[in-house]
Amino acid sequence: QIHRRAMPPPAPLQPQIEAIFNDAQQSLAKHRRCAERLRALQRKADARAFAEALFACIACVLPIFKREPAAERVVEFVVRFLTEAGEDDAGEQDELIGRICLPLLGLSDARDKAVRFRVSQLVGRIMNAMPEEAEVSDDLFVAVEERMLRRCRDKVPVVRACALRALFRLQDPSGPSDAISSELLRMMEHDSSPEVRMAAISTVAPSKPAIRGLLSRTRDVTEAVRKHALGVLREKVEMRWLTISQRAKLLGDALADRSPSVRTAAVELVRGWLRKADRQLPVLLKALDVASYETAAERVVAALLRDKETAGLVGFVAADWASLAPEAVLCLRCEVEALVAAADGGTAADEEARDAALPELPPFCKALQAAVGTASAASEEAGGSGVANYSLVQLLRLCPRLDFADEYGRAELEAALCALLKTLSIGDELLPLLAAALRAACGGEDGRFQRLVQELISEVDDPLEEEAAEAGPSSADALGADERLQAEQQRMLAQARLVELHAEVKSRVEEEDFDAAAALQKEAAALTAQLAALPASRRAPEDEDALRTARCLRLSELLMRTPGLALGSHEMDLHADATFLPALAAPRPKLRALALRCLGLRALSDGAQAAKLWPLFVKALAHDQLPVQLAALGACADLLLVHSPAALLPPSAAPEPPP
Repeated sequence: QIHRRAMPPPAPLQPQIEAIFNDAQQSLAKHRRCAERLRALQRKADARAFAEALFACIACVLPIFKREPAAERVVEFVVRFLTEAGEDDAGEQDELIGRICLPLLGLSDARDKAVRFRVSQLVGRIMNAMPEEAEVSDDLFVAVEERMLRRCRDKVPVVRACALRALFRLQDPSGPSDAISSELLRMMEHDSSPEVRMAAISTVAPSKPAIRGLLSRTRDVTEAVRKHALGVLREKVEMRWLTISQRAKLLGDALADRSPSVRTAAVELVRGWLRKADRQLPVLLKALDVASYETAAERVVAALLRDKETAGLVGFVAADWASLAPEAVLCLRCEVEALVAAADGGTAADEEARDAALPELPPFCKALQAAVGTASAASEEAGGSGVANYSLVQLLRLCPRLDFADEYGRAELEAALCALLKTLSIGDELLPLLAAALRAACGGEDGRFQRLVQELISEVDDPLEEEAAEAGPSSADALGADERLQAEQQRMLAQARLVELHAEVKSRVEEEDFDAAAALQKEAAALTAQLAALPASRRAPEDEDALRTARCLRLSELLMRTPGLALGSHEMDLHADATFLPALAAPRPKLRALALRCLGLRALSDGAQAAKLWPLFVKALAHDQLPVQLAALGACADLLLVHSPAALLPPSAAPEPPP
């Protein structure tokens, strides 16, 4: 008789799982083998009993608040086991996740901060590590949303950070009333903990409100948050999602940050955008609108010049400076300034690189004349052209850096600058740049510069008869009074509409509504053609005289403000008698204010003149219009800083010394 051998009873499930957990907490290298052993136990055991035994082992790590290595390895093992399963075990694994997470969420309101922390950590890690095709019950999603939103207002920062990470896959950025997205934005903006703000920055999904919040965090008070926000913008946000003003504000502030690590993160952001633009630097600079946001574009180019890998891209764009494209002219100026700074006290190679980058004077003069022509043509339109003026300004700022060894080119540039200084159609904002360029073209000869400016003042004040004859009669002179009036009315209406169109085009470009901007530009082009067809307006004689007086005063002011330039008193007295004092009786407040500024500069170098002119400044400060009062106030303040009150006030008005 064969006796049936009795089978041994199955080993208890709990001790076996505890042994696996004990091995898993020792080393990360054992996690794969431990997961296979635990998976084998799961296949043999009852699903409910296995879930209860597994939860009992997981509960052992909940009271541990400190991030001890053993506890962190257990958390990592649990997340790996629950979220990594084969295709055959996918359904059972999804059910197991629900059986583990729902009891964990029941402990999310525990009084112990360690339990709240570990529950939020485990649930968040599991939810984010789950595969995309995982099917989890609606009850679990509702419980996670409800409990984790509550933990987002926990008093412990690390609990709040883990809770918001658990909500990552539950947010709906497309919904304007999504509670999770609103809570993430609130924590990103207003949470007191830098760790929580950084976690919110990493968790929030890109959307228009989220992008605005990310941009605001690039100006956070904490260095780590600013750096982290720049990194998230580089990884998650495309350049085309930002408006032009947002791009310029972001890069302009970040590249000038006081922290070196934040500036490095900003440079990485620029490199990332440049890679996405196929390393086409003009595309990146056009996206920044260099004519409207020069500071930000200049900082971007300077950052690229400091990197050997991208410095060649700047040089390649700068080589096309003769086209007067704003991006090319900006790159040329920044490259030349960087090479000049490196050559000062540098090696022979630095000097050779500087000499190779400097443009020759004859082509530079030709490009300068072309820029002036473009700017003059654009100035006939109402509002002008920022692009045309921008290229001209960049060339003028580059003039002091040029090599004036070529005497013929230097003389040509000097003549061109003198002609521009006495051209009344040149805007007043360009005069300081023109004066600085002319002084550089004089090769450091201050006497020559002074003589040239004084000759220009004389020529503007009393133009030669030949110059007036060359202008000849204008087309407006041949029209009758009614026709001239009608033409002027049409011109005023067209110019007013052009001002509105320029503002609307700029607004549409910033919003990146390029179709609407193109339609507005077509309308502006039609109005420009209409303006060109109208007869030229005739300038009134009194307007011509006022323009000439204003130009003489501004040139005199620039001459007296030039540092290191000693002017003789007789020369200044001559200008004061011929220009300054007569302008005080002009009916235009602008001319009177200019005259007072010039007289104030004249009085700074002569105490007798200061005492003589002091009553004039006081009277203008008390009785004249606001622009003149401001000029008089500035003159009084300057004189009081240079001369003592006793030297300025009359003896009867001087304060008596104390007894």
